[in-house]
Amino acid sequence: AATLYIILCLVLIHHGGTEGLGFLWCFCFPLYAFFSVGLRGGAVTVGVFIAACAVALLWPGNAWLTFAYSVAFKVRFFGLLIGLSLMSAYAEFARTSSDRARQASERRFRSLIENGVSVYAIVAADGKVLYESPTLQRVYGYSPDELEGTNIMDLVHPDDQSAAKHAFGLLLATPGQVRSIEVRYRHSNGSWRVIEVAGVNLLEDPAVGGVVLTSHDVTERKQAELEVRALNETLEVRVKDRTEELRKSEEQLRQFEKLQAIGRLAGGIAHDFNNQLTAIIGCLDMLELQLTDRDALHAYLTTALSASRRAAGLTSQLLAFSRKSRHRSVPVDMRDIVAEVVSLLQHSIDKRIAIKQALSDDGHVIIGDPAQLQSALLNLAVNARDAMPNGGEVSFATATVDVDTQVSSDQGLNLEPGRYLRLTVADTGMGIDAETKTRIFEPFFTTKEVGAGTGMGLAAAYGTAHMHHGTLTVDSEPGQGARFHLYLPVAEGTEATREEKTPAPRSATRPVRVLIVDDEAAVRDMLTLALEKLGYQVAVCHDGASAVAYYEAQWTTVDVVILDMVMPNLTGRETFEALRRVNSEVKVILASGYSLETDAQDTLNDGAVAFVQKPFKIAEISQRIAEAVRTS
Repeated sequence: AATLYIILCLVLIHHGGTEGLGFLWCFCFPLYAFFSVGLRGGAVTVGVFIAACAVALLWPGNAWLTFAYSVAFKVRFFGLLIGLSLMSAYAEFARTSSDRARQASERRFRSLIENGVSVYAIVAADGKVLYESPTLQRVYGYSPDELEGTNIMDLVHPDDQSAAKHAFGLLLATPGQVRSIEVRYRHSNGSWRVIEVAGVNLLEDPAVGGVVLTSHDVTERKQAELEVRALNETLEVRVKDRTEELRKSEEQLRQFEKLQAIGRLAGGIAHDFNNQLTAIIGCLDMLELQLTDRDALHAYLTTALSASRRAAGLTSQLLAFSRKSRHRSVPVDMRDIVAEVVSLLQHSIDKRIAIKQALSDDGHVIIGDPAQLQSALLNLAVNARDAMPNGGEVSFATATVDVDTQVSSDQGLNLEPGRYLRLTVADTGMGIDAETKTRIFEPFFTTKEVGAGTGMGLAAAYGTAHMHHGTLTVDSEPGQGARFHLYLPVAEGTEATREEKTPAPRSATRPVRVLIVDDEAAVRDMLTLALEKLGYQVAVCHDGASAVAYYEAQWTTVDVVILDMVMPNLTGRETFEALRRVNSEVKVILASGYSLETDAQDTLNDGAVAFVQKPFKIAEISQRIAEAVRTS
C-alpha cells in the first residue's frame, strides 16, 4: 500500500500542474494517509515517500523526470513536508503517552482492587451480583466466580436483611447518592462478620451499568469498641466506687478533725479543772485526817470528797477522749478485764438483761493501761445496758484479726497493718440511726434525757482506744441493736503482769525539804499546808525561772522537787533540764493535769523519779516523796 501511494504521488507530480492546488494536494494526501496509519507503520512510509520526492525534485537529470521546479516551490514543498511530518510525529507521541498513562492508571486501579482491604462489587437492580473484586477471596473466603450470579442478600444475616433491603431500595431510588449500612455477613467458614457497606447507584452509567458496593470487615473494630465500652462501664463503676470511698474518707477525716479539735478543747478544760480539783481534794484529804467518824462534819466531808472524785472521774474521761490521760504500758490480758467488767455488771445490771461471753482462745494480751481499758470496756457495757430499758442481751466476744492496708481502708479503721484483738460489745437494744452514729463519739453528746448521762462514756472509750494505738467502731441500725468493736494491737509472745498494791502513805520520818514548783496558787497553797502538816519542810516557786534560780542557790538543802509540767516561760521539761545542769542527781516528781504525755515520758526517761496525775490524793504524793527519799 505504501508503494502504491508513492507511485501515485510521483505520477501526479510529473503530470500535474506545476504549482497548483491539485499539485500540492498530491503531496498532502499521502501524508494524511500515512498519519492515519500511525507512527510505527507511517514512519517507514513517510521516510520512503520523502526519499522518492527528494530524488524527483533534486535529480533533474533523471530521464523520466523532465520537469524542473523552482526554488520557491521546493522550499514550500519541503516546509509543508517537514511540518506535516512533525505534526504526525507529535500526534503519535501524544497518543502513545496517553496510552501509557491509561495503562498505568489501569495497573494502579487493578492493584487497588486486587490488593486493598475493601471488597468491590457491581450489582444489578434486582440484587444479582455482576462483579466481585479479587479481594473477596482474602476477606470473605469466596472466589469471585463463586458469587457471580447470586443475590447479594443471600449471605446477609437474617436479622439484618430487612435493613439491608431497605438501604438497597434507597440506593435504587436516589442515583448518584452514596449510602452506607452496617450488617452481618457470613464468611465462607460459617462465622458471621460485621461489615460496613457503602454503595452508589450507577445503573445509568453505560460504563458501569449497576450499583457499585464497597465493603470492608469491621469485626475487630466492633469487638474493640465493645471491649472499650465494657472497660468504660467498668471504669465508671470503679470511679463511682472510688468517689464514694473518697467521700466516706473525707467524711471520716472531717469527723476525725472535729474530734481532734474537741479533744484539744476538752483536754485544756480538763487540765485547768484538774488543777482546781487538786487543791479541793487535797484540802478535803487533810480535813479527813483531822476529823473522826463521830464528828458531825464527817458526813459533809465524805459527800464533798465523793463529789470531787466524781468530778475527777469526769475530767479523766475528758482526758481519755483527748488522749491526754495518764497512760501506763504493761501487758494486760483482756480476758481479765472482761471478767472484771462482767462481775461489776452482774451486781448492778437489770436482771432482765442476760450477759453472754464468747472469748477466743488466744491473742488476748495487749500493752496498755489496765485501769483505762477497764473504764473503756465498762463504758461500752453501760451504754449497752442503757440501750435495753426493757431487757435484752449484752454479749462480749473476742477474735484476733489481721489488718492490712486494704482492710484498714475498706473498713475505715485507720490502723497500722498488723494483728489486732477485736473485742465486740453487742446489745439487742433500740439501735442507732445514721445521724447519731456520726456524732456518737463526741464528748457531751448524748441521746439520753437531761440528767441521765454526761455524754462522756463513749467519747472516753474512743480516746482510750486511740491512745492504745487501736480504734473503736460502731455497727448498728435502728431496731437492730448495736455492736461496738474495740480494736487493740496484740502483744505477741507477752504474758500479762499482775497489779501491785501501792503501800499506805506515811509522814516524814526525818527532815525532808521539798521544793514545790507550780503556777497555780491554789495547788501551791494546798500542797504547802498538807506537806507541812505531814512534817515536811516546804519551799515554793511560782514558775520555772524562779525555781532554777532558787535551786542554784539552795540545791544542797533540797531533797525532792515537785514540778508542774505545764507552766509559762519555762516548761516543766525545760526546768528539769536546767535543774539537772545544777545537780545531775536531782530528785524530781512530775505533776500534770494532762497525761504522761510525750514531754512527761521523755522527762521520766531522762531521770525524773515519778509522775503523778492531777488531781492526786495527799497519800499518793506523800508516797512518791518517800520513795524518792529512799532512793537518794
